[in-house]
Parts: sequence; structure tokens; C-alpha cells
Amino acid sequence: MRRLFSCLLPLVVLPLAVASGCGQPADAAAQGMVFAASSLRRVTEDLAAAFAAANPGMQVMVHSAGSPRLVMQLEEGAAADVLITADEASMDRASAGGTVRPTAVLVQNRLALLVPTRNPQELETLEDLTRPNLQVLLCGPGVPAGRYGRLALEAAGLVVRSVSDAPSAAAVAAKVALGEVDVGLGYATDGGDAVLAVPLPLHQQVPVSCPIGLVDGGQAAAVGRAFVAFVKSEAGQRILRDAGFGAR
Repeated sequence: MRRLFSCLLPLVVLPLAVASGCGQPADAAAQGMVFAASSLRRVTEDLAAAFAAANPGMQVMVHSAGSPRLVMQLEEGAAADVLITADEASMDRASAGGTVRPTAVLVQNRLALLVPTRNPQELETLEDLTRPNLQVLLCGPGVPAGRYGRLALEAAGLVVRSVSDAPSAAAVAAKVALGEVDVGLGYATDGGDAVLAVPLPLHQQVPVSCPIGLVDGGQAAAVGRAFVAFVKSEAGQRILRDAGFGAR
């Protein structure tokens, strides 16, 4: 009786938990974990919801951070099944370490000026970032948005002083939304209620590729493979296009 009680007690406290030795509830979904770059957090959450609806019995959780940080977490033993980064360099690092098997370039993104809604200073090009007394925020050179932004500025022959180095494009958008800076350099998909994303002119763009890969040794390999297949399908690509990402 004592043994039976010890097995049932966790089910009383947490009905959906799987207690050791008690078995898994029949209606519990197989769960996977997706690590997604912060610039893809919102769309990955949308993909996760659509995936669960299209695949009864499967679901994925989404963990988001800057691409280099995600790779570091995986290298340190964090558990995940799928990795989506905002640049190929981060995916290359993960695959070089044997952590991830890249499967494809998922989508393309575009660089954009992130400004307050209605764009009060009418900023449209990289040259506009050189205006005097303009508070500009760039990502740090060690994160994808920072590398992309600096490549674009270098190609345009421009030098722009950033008030600091932001850890991600999402952090840049947050600073703009709070009114702490006048403009930031991020992605076209970073717009929101308080932030307008103004894509750079075509001649000032640099290739922005977002690859996806399967994590070797993932706890839910079947779920990870199914999720990758879903996001590469027409249904998944439609969700990505609707969020402003370009086709792979």
C-alpha cells in the first residue's frame, strides 16, 4: 500500500506529470524542444501551434535567445531537438562541434531600420544613420544582426557610432519601442505595435539566411524530424511568409 501511494501521489499534485514507474497518461503528447533565434521567436511559436494542430499527439516547446547563446547552451549540454539560427555561421559552429545536423536554409530575412511608429524623422537608408545627434543602436558584432549590419555599413562605405552593443535584434526593437534610442538596425520582421521596420533599399541589403537543423541525441527525435518537415512544407512556409520572411 505504501508503494502504491508513493506512485499515485505525484499524479494528485500534478495530474499531467509522468511519475516514475507509473507510466505515461494515454492522452499525453510527445514533446520536443525547439531552440530558435530571438528574431524568429514569434513565428516559431506560431509554427509550433500550427504543428500541434496538424499532428495530434505531438507538440514542441520553444526556447528563444540570441543564436550564439543557443549554440553555447547546446554545447554545454542543454536538451533540444531542433535548432533555428539567424545566420549560417552559428549553425556552422553547432554542426562543427557535432551537436547539430543542418537540414536546410529555412528562410531569408532582410535588414531594416527600426524606428518609432510613423517614422517621425523619416529615416529610410543607411546614410540617414549618419545624421548628427541621432541616437543609433546596433547589435554587437558577435551576434548575427550585428555582423549583418556592419557588413552592410562597410559595403556602403559608412561609419556609424552605436550608443551601445545590443545582444539581439529583438533587444534593439525593445529599446526603440521604449524611446531610448532614435533608430536601430535590425530585421524587417522585427516590427511591432510601437516599432516600424523600414527595410533597407535593395542595393544596401546583404544576404540574411536562417538555417534549421536537427540536434543529435535529442530526447524526442521523431518529434523533431516531424517539426522540421512541417516548417519546410507549404503550410509552414505560408506561416513564415505571412510573418514577413522570404522563401528559402
